Amino acid sequence: MAFEHSGEQISVNEASELFSGLLQYESICVAVSGGRDSMSLLLLLNRWKQLNVRAPKITAVSVDHALRKESEFECKTIKSWCNELEIDHHTLNWEGIKPLASIQQKAREARYKLLIDFCNQNKIKALIVAHHLEDQIETFFMRLARGSGIDGLKSMQYRRVQSGVDIVRPLLNIQKNRLLETLINFNQEWIDDPSNLDDRYERVRVRTYIKNLNDIDIDLKNISKTINRLTRSQEALEDISLKKFNEISYIDDAGYISFDNDKFLVCNEEIQLRILQMSLNIVSGHRYISLNSLENIIKHIHDSDFKITLSGCRILKNKKEIVIFRENRNLPRVSIKPGQKIIWDDRFIVFLDKEEPAVELAAIGNYIINAEAIKKTDLINIPKNALLTLPAGFRDGSLVLLPNIPNIYNSSKLNSCFLYHYKR
Repeated sequence: MAFEHSGEQISVNEASELFSGLLQYESICVAVSGGRDSMSLLLLLNRWKQLNVRAPKITAVSVDHALRKESEFECKTIKSWCNELEIDHHTLNWEGIKPLASIQQKAREARYKLLIDFCNQNKIKALIVAHHLEDQIETFFMRLARGSGIDGLKSMQYRRVQSGVDIVRPLLNIQKNRLLETLINFNQEWIDDPSNLDDRYERVRVRTYIKNLNDIDIDLKNISKTINRLTRSQEALEDISLKKFNEISYIDDAGYISFDNDKFLVCNEEIQLRILQMSLNIVSGHRYISLNSLENIIKHIHDSDFKITLSGCRILKNKKEIVIFRENRNLPRVSIKPGQKIIWDDRFIVFLDKEEPAVELAAIGNYIINAEAIKKTDLINIPKNALLTLPAGFRDGSLVLLPNIPNIYNSSKLNSCFLYHYKR
């Protein structure tokens, strides 16, 4: 079957420049769907490794979403191609009941989780994906249609970190037709996913629209240039906001944040939004917060008696300060074994002494707030809204261990540290 392809293939020297940032890793995981883009990426990386003794070990990983009957065979085909290249290949399976709505989004989330988990389990620090220039432009227009701010319009980044793994996109400024030309030059087959032509999906409709941009003299490279400039502006705003956040905020070991009313309210509105976002991310354990929700808070935060619940947090304002607490609901209950260290509620890292029997880790909660055990410790000085959401140890429904919070309470076999401070 003949394909239209017009573009300059990616040379050895250009690939060397594109992949130079990967030399810091001992090994990398390459996400391979079998499509034109990921196969081109894999072959380019393999050629680069053969010519560079410092290049990292390559492991190819495919995800079988089990959404199409052909998917299992396709993964086996990819494995056979990798065997020919002498590249280690693994197939990961998305198991369980599949969603009926938002299929592509849910599949993407599942895919990244499987890939990131694989990297962490195998001590691989970088996941390499084949997103290219057209993918970037599609993302830009999809976010533009949703009214995204500058953080969204900067679209995909060359590198981002998820659960301790670097997700790297070395082909982000390369046009798709160049990848196809490169693949043809390698004389390599590929697999076309029929969902890429299904206009029920937003990205497919946007892709069709983008093909017509040249008709109105809009060049993809100029859009890419705009995205790069937006990224530069976003990074500057982020830097300014972080400095202001550090200047006016107080982050307590008990997991809440406060900042001075006057110092906050004189900030530019964009800086206010970003300070709020940082605060909510830290206190909530990095839950998603929409820009619309943040803007709604700013509209009303000048009110004298302001309080609101958002993203699993309570935001309270009095005459002197704004305080953000974790909301006292939907808090996890998990078992922790002797000598075990776990992250609880994505906020606290908790360690149970190895000499202490297992306990159920749950929030202190309302029913224990007036217990004598609390009254006899410095925990009684913690604001009630924060105290309710601290982790504690329970057996048979009874409180047996209070948390050993640094600088607050230090005579327990249940050691607990606010994750933000622990990471720093």
